[in-house]
Order: sequence, then structure tokens, then C-alpha cells
Amino acid sequence: MVLKMKAATASVTTRSHATLRETVFVVITDYRVSCEKVMK
Repeated sequence: MVLKMKAATASVTTRSHATLRETVFVVITDYRVSCEKVMK
């Protein structure tokens, strides 16, 4: 699950034409995943 997230994050960030919305979504998703890790 987390590896898939990291792969998705990498694919989005490496795309030079990534939109601001995609970037924000990835950052928020990554932040939420990090929070979940801390909770567990």
C-alpha cells in the first residue's frame, strides 16, 4: 500500500507537466500516510 503510494508520488512528481492540483493532492496524501504511520 505505502509502496504503491510512493510509486504514485514519484510518477507524479517526475512528470514535468503535473498540475498544481495533482501536486497538492500528492502532498496531502503523503502527509496523511505519514500521520497514519505515526498513529500505528
